[in-house]
Amino acid sequence: ALDCVPQEPCLIGPHGARAISVVSFSLNPMMERRARRFCTANVQRRNWEAQGRVRVQNGAATPFSSGPMQCRFSGLPVSTFEPLFGLSEAELVARDIVRVTADGKPGFPCRITLEDAEPGERLLLLPYEHQPAHSRYRSSGPVFVREDARRAYDSVALPPVFRGRLLSVRAYDKAGLMVEADVVKGEDVEPVFARMFARYDVAYLHVYNAKRGRYSARMDRA
Repeated sequence: ALDCVPQEPCLIGPHGARAISVVSFSLNPMMERRARRFCTANVQRRNWEAQGRVRVQNGAATPFSSGPMQCRFSGLPVSTFEPLFGLSEAELVARDIVRVTADGKPGFPCRITLEDAEPGERLLLLPYEHQPAHSRYRSSGPVFVREDARRAYDSVALPPVFRGRLLSVRAYDKAGLMVEADVVKGEDVEPVFARMFARYDVAYLHVYNAKRGRYSARMDRA
């Protein structure tokens, strides 16, 4: 709520000075933070409008059409997991990690290569902090990574692991706060990506497998 501070300044007019009653307002800390984020977003929106990147109508920002919007999909970095590859079962268990062997496809999606592992491949199943932002949406969860992964997925092409799955797409701003979310089939997900990235306050997207809630990949504007 607003904190009201009554004041009695003096107004100078053509008929001399007279006291008037004015109420000034100060914001509590939470509302002040919200106001600052709102102002920052509005400045960014005005900058984008000046650059011709968006059109503002009735307070809503929409992108100018300049062909399909491209997004870059990123798998998890190999370097994060390389020290774990080849560890003994006892060493893995001490780190709350288990080694599994894929016994079917699909079913074992690697979060480095963004592909389903082939039957017979070995993977590690371990907890991973995929949303390290210092916000109330900071989170971690279990992920599969192939032990023979050598390069992370980094492309504007839709990752193979999205196909045939029900996906949860979550949009975050620069502060790591969720500003929009949706659930969609993998085959129909691209319009959802475009819609979310059309928002001026969206900094990046996270994609999850909707049924089990497992993190899948990060998306940024290309």
